[in-house]
Amino acid sequence: MATDREAGPVLAGADRATRGDGPVGPDPVVVDAVARLIDRGGLAALSMTAIAEEAGLSRVTLHRRGSTIEDYVITVFGRVSDALRAALWPVLTGPGSAAERLRAGLEGLCRVAEEHRGVMRALYGVAGRPSPGDPDRLTSADSAEPFERLLRDGLVDGTLTSDDPTADAVLVLNATGWTYLHLRSAHGWKEERARSRSVDTAIAQFLVDRSPEPDAPAGRT
Repeated sequence: MATDREAGPVLAGADRATRGDGPVGPDPVVVDAVARLIDRGGLAALSMTAIAEEAGLSRVTLHRRGSTIEDYVITVFGRVSDALRAALWPVLTGPGSAAERLRAGLEGLCRVAEEHRGVMRALYGVAGRPSPGDPDRLTSADSAEPFERLLRDGLVDGTLTSDDPTADAVLVLNATGWTYLHLRSAHGWKEERARSRSVDTAIAQFLVDRSPEPDAPAGRT
């Protein structure tokens, strides 16, 4: 029987049903090369010639592997999804209030964004792909699902407020991740400062104010 904290599918990431390079997907050496190219120049830097040169292969050899640029990109993006899934699993299943766990989850998101800054920047503005096994659902919705779950937990334990957890999860995910990356890349903020300020700003409107009520003014006599 599933428990309240049992984590279901956290992130679908990317569709791993890619072609070529053997039964386990694209060659990791080539995937590493694609990740480096994306880190340096974004998606626009990708071509089969550039990938072959970066991977130390001939273009003919790369074409014979059977994978497309899209296959390699999906695998690179999938690595980010895997990293975020690993970061969020203990948050979804661990102890603490929903507010504490939401903060920890968003801090984990920032750490994943830091580790994969180049790839994350390349994802900015890219429309979500259909989710594996559910073509009517986008991968962007899968990415927000853990945060929706935490917001709903907060409605139960009274530490968070949200009128629309589904939409607010998308908001808090994007407000944290892209703000963090902008502060790090465009303004040169230190990692800890960018992380804490991004999370504080994104989460503030969802926190339940538990400060004590001020004493009522004494009546005049």
